[in-house]
Amino acid sequence: MQRTADEPRQREQHQPRGAPLMLTGALSALAALSVCVGFASAAPCPGTNGHLRFGSISYRQVSGYTVSFKIETQWRRSFSSENVFAGSGEDGRAVLGDVVDVPGVQISAAGVAGPVVFQTGDGTQHPLFLTVTHHSLNNSEDFLHGYSMVEHTYRAPNDGGNDWLASLSGCCRQYGPAFREFQITARVNLALDGESLRAKALPMIVITNSPVMHNVNILANTYMGATAMAWRIAQGSELGTATMPPTSAATFPVATSGMLALNGSALGIGCHPIVVQIASVRSVTPYDAIIKVIPHHMEPLRPVFILGKPLLTSYSSPGIRSAEMGTLHGYAGYMIYFTLSARTSRVGSRLADIRSMALPEGAVLVNMTTEGSLGNHILNVDFKWTPEVAQSHTHFVCFEAIDAPSDGDADMLSSGQHCVQLEVEAINPAPAFDQPAPNATALFYMRVPNAFIISVSLSVSPSVSDWTSHLKSHVVS
Repeated sequence: MQRTADEPRQREQHQPRGAPLMLTGALSALAALSVCVGFASAAPCPGTNGHLRFGSISYRQVSGYTVSFKIETQWRRSFSSENVFAGSGEDGRAVLGDVVDVPGVQISAAGVAGPVVFQTGDGTQHPLFLTVTHHSLNNSEDFLHGYSMVEHTYRAPNDGGNDWLASLSGCCRQYGPAFREFQITARVNLALDGESLRAKALPMIVITNSPVMHNVNILANTYMGATAMAWRIAQGSELGTATMPPTSAATFPVATSGMLALNGSALGIGCHPIVVQIASVRSVTPYDAIIKVIPHHMEPLRPVFILGKPLLTSYSSPGIRSAEMGTLHGYAGYMIYFTLSARTSRVGSRLADIRSMALPEGAVLVNMTTEGSLGNHILNVDFKWTPEVAQSHTHFVCFEAIDAPSDGDADMLSSGQHCVQLEVEAINPAPAFDQPAPNATALFYMRVPNAFIISVSLSVSPSVSDWTSHLKSHVVS
């Protein structure tokens, strides 16, 4: 197994085009902004109102004013008739590797209905084709996840000094009241940002309905390892027609930290859309996702990551999973390789998958192995990535472990999001001795076959017996 990284109405843009969403020089002002979540009242999971579950847009400058957009989306796999999302799966639906049309409806200002399209912000539209990278493991999950690539050339680096507003819009969201539109909007300004952030947080964040606040990292980084500078919840047309939750249910306590605080009791059991805008220097990346709240008594039954670094399930308070994140260091041109292990103790269940929806470009999850039996089952998988020099600096990777009950259509439980931070250095320095000091004289003495000994010479040459005594504690096999 191997997985690689990589009644609607078209609404006017109500946010002032001349004002960037977040400015580097105004980060302190962002902390004072009111934070609200694009959200509708609790909806059952799974829901059948629409089909959009997740969306995010990122870009990289190719040359001049030409950019390559990556539109990552997740949709309800069982949406509509079987000819929608048709593919090579046993049930006739799309699976990993298939390429499918993106369905949905968008009505123009003239009232003409058409398929969902990607709009670059300069009057150009592109149809989307989804390359499937993940699909649901049973009917209760019911999703397709993948990406669409669009290359586009702008006439200028920005829209007369304003940002280009690239967007994916249409109908309808899977969760919330029926016929809720989506408007996933990114900001592009090539005069200031040659690449945007890519959202790394999972498309579905799973928490319990405890009144204790859950902290969740909404992470993002660029291809070249730059990280986000500020976060805020989408506003105006960026929400489509999603409604707002109480600020007591979801908030960024610090607008520059990326830590989203969620109150499961205030949200209520069910699934809720959430729309976050994540800013770099000038570019802005949308993160349009789902918060799933499950009953708190299910917490002990959820899968956990085991064996420690880089991932281990820990708790910030009883029954509340921690957002603590481990850090690993590596070098460009050298493989970063670690094994993830997770376990389920839910009666009659096994672990079905350990997955990440946004691996670094070039990374893979391979060598999946299992141990144990139903109700006490362990799953292992290897993460492998050899970063390029251009990918130096900071990268985030988020994972979840999913169980599979013996009843194939029963709800699957998630470990929830677990993330690791990878710090990549561009240059791997040559090995250097801490001791002896530079220009000191060292004696290499073979006392035991296949072993070597290093010691700094003394200012006065010792006798052979002195060396023998001195070296007894310096043998390295």
